[in-house]
Amino acid sequence: MEQYYHTNLYLNLLLLFISAVSLSFFAIFYKHKSQYYNHPNLPPGRPGIPYLGETLAFLTTGWIGRPEKFVTDRIREFSSSAFKTHIIGKPTVVLTGAEGNKFLFTNENKLVVVWWPDSVSKIFPFSETTSIHEESRRFRKFLPQFMKPEALQRYVGEMDEVARRHFASLWEDRDEVEVLPLTKKYTFWVACRLFVSLDDPARIAELGVPFDHVASGIFALPYDFPGTPFRRAIRASKFIREEYLMEIIRRRKAELAAAAEESHQDILSYMLTATDDGGEHMSDIDIADKILGLLVGSHDTASATCTFVVKFLSELPDVYDRVYQEQMEIARSKSAGELLNWEDIKKMKYSWNVACEVLRLTPPVQGSFRKATTDFIFNGFSIPKGWKLYWSVPSTHKNEKYFPKPEKFDPSRFEGSGPEPYTFVPFGGGPKMCPGKEYARLEILVFMHNLVKRFKFEMLIPGEKIIVNPICVPANGLPIRLFPHEAAIFYKHRSQYYNHPNLPPGRPGIPYLGETLDFLSTGWTGRPEKFVTDRIREFSSSAFKTHIVGEPTVVLTGAEGNKFLFTNENKLVVVWWPDSVSKIFPFSETTSIHEESRRFRKFLPQFMKPEALQRY
Repeated sequence: MEQYYHTNLYLNLLLLFISAVSLSFFAIFYKHKSQYYNHPNLPPGRPGIPYLGETLAFLTTGWIGRPEKFVTDRIREFSSSAFKTHIIGKPTVVLTGAEGNKFLFTNENKLVVVWWPDSVSKIFPFSETTSIHEESRRFRKFLPQFMKPEALQRYVGEMDEVARRHFASLWEDRDEVEVLPLTKKYTFWVACRLFVSLDDPARIAELGVPFDHVASGIFALPYDFPGTPFRRAIRASKFIREEYLMEIIRRRKAELAAAAEESHQDILSYMLTATDDGGEHMSDIDIADKILGLLVGSHDTASATCTFVVKFLSELPDVYDRVYQEQMEIARSKSAGELLNWEDIKKMKYSWNVACEVLRLTPPVQGSFRKATTDFIFNGFSIPKGWKLYWSVPSTHKNEKYFPKPEKFDPSRFEGSGPEPYTFVPFGGGPKMCPGKEYARLEILVFMHNLVKRFKFEMLIPGEKIIVNPICVPANGLPIRLFPHEAAIFYKHRSQYYNHPNLPPGRPGIPYLGETLDFLSTGWTGRPEKFVTDRIREFSSSAFKTHIVGEPTVVLTGAEGNKFLFTNENKLVVVWWPDSVSKIFPFSETTSIHEESRRFRKFLPQFMKPEALQRY
């Protein structure tokens, strides 16, 4: 009886515990749903699971290389250009299309303000007395002094000098390179030079390592545990501010106090001397935070675009040739050692159209967040105060409504008046358009100029996957093979040979000659079949490509190959002889060698058929 009592008590307690846990989970889920759905007339959508919402689905589409999928799937599912979700820990409305972009951009600081996930404030700890929105407002107040086109003109030569040194030290004399790490080094070097006048490659390289940690942690899952990208980003941010930037600031203040004749006129010097409306200078730590934000902002976005410029130029020889012609015309106009200037940049119109098409197809940033400062209505839907709003770049960039054949690379889209307003938005729009747009334009064009005047190149991983984590980048860093222009003949031979899809296996041989010497030497040695049989064995194919007698050629072997050629004479193929034959047998200038052969065969059977030959 006592045993039964204890067993019954145990079961009752177990059931009570399970019920309590179940009720707790139900309460969490209900709170999540009720918090999410408690407002009338919200856009269609779903909250996802408690706490995480749909964050994993949002991030996963980027990790698998299809960042637009999260948005396009829901547009299709809910038949709405606005939908609600729950991402990065917040209830969020996603606005898509040109209409959504226009609404957000034109209502900046009216109905919405810029918003960043809470994790950002842990990586960039702004002043405790101001919000991230207020800090952003202050930042944008002085930044145009350095980022507007007329201010940037004087930096073109400095960018070109950095680019020349960068290519000389890290690209030249190399057969193969991985592009993404190198473009990061280039853009970071430019930023260090222009923002804080840091020009020592060794110190810049040392500083670049923690900056990589900061950049990769900004949109990582905000779990502050040892070993996570988020924890590494927080530690790296603190290290950069305290160990590097504060030292640079102290040294610069001493230079300014001494009124050094060669005191640097960069953004750091401006921050140290500028005052707010009350005549107060920024604190050193505020300056360090802002410089950190500038360096991080310029570290990954422009480098990703430079990387994809290389990708598309390697895939599209015609586009490369036009960029090369434009840039070489500029290069030929310069005297030895003369740096690029503003007038040169203005001549790079086609190159910038190419860069814009790269930005359309592979925008570094897929979108950003705003916060509703009041209740408002969009397209008949209620958006509650405090909710977050997300605008999506691919929702217009990859939309056939705005860009016909959106997957096609077509720089002509940006000729004339260009795309419709609010459809091409890699830099955002409205009052919050990226203030670094012109800076990025110069940096990208200077990179393109220095790249194409030195090299042609080919991808080592054709069709390399593209991922977003959090910046859009090639999954393997885009390894390429370089062909300096002294070896351009070889590259042209290869690209001409391999530029057609699904060719048989084979190789081009050396420029001009191809494999002609191999082809002929097997006959000279008395084994004429060896050229063919060796390649059948090597490529495990009865058809292979080669380059002989000055022409790209496919060799078909065996009865099947013979049958195909003989039965398709004058249908898919015609007789052909090397150009040398026409020089030895100069046929009529008005007919081709094929036409002469056809005429010859028309009358020859009269003399060569058996009954005609009997009399001979």
